[in-house]
Amino acid sequence: HRISKRPPLRPAIPSPYTSASSPKVIYVSSNAPFISIVKRVRKLLDRADNRSMGRISLNNRESERGLLRALGDEQERRRRNEGEEILLRATGKAIDKTMGLALFFSNQNDTTVRIGTGTVSVVDDIVEKEEQAEDPMAVDEQDEIPETQIRRTSMLEVGIRSK
Repeated sequence: HRISKRPPLRPAIPSPYTSASSPKVIYVSSNAPFISIVKRVRKLLDRADNRSMGRISLNNRESERGLLRALGDEQERRRRNEGEEILLRATGKAIDKTMGLALFFSNQNDTTVRIGTGTVSVVDDIVEKEEQAEDPMAVDEQDEIPETQIRRTSMLEVGIRSK
């Protein structure tokens, strides 16, 4: 028998245009290009900043006060560090690349980084080897081997926010 590993189960990724209430998650793989992930995070952070300002109308005098109030609210929100967070998640060999991304964004002046660890459950399939059937008439009445098994593996989660 041999074990065939399945990829981890992941929920559907919401559109980057959805509201701030839905988490923006990027799953990092070991063969994903570093710069591509950096660009994807930057794009999501820019969209989050644009979304936090909301729509502003400049048609009447009252909107000037509204604009100043919105800018003040945005500065207060950033000072309290309550911006939208982009999550990078990785398991296995991709943890090293994700740590490199966390170090990269922590050295940037306009972002803050939060690092967390956890575990995820993954499913493995148990597959019989084809070479095992030497004598077709000989049948082993051993314990039945389960078709799947569940194991736990480490996960790294990096949260990135605009300052």
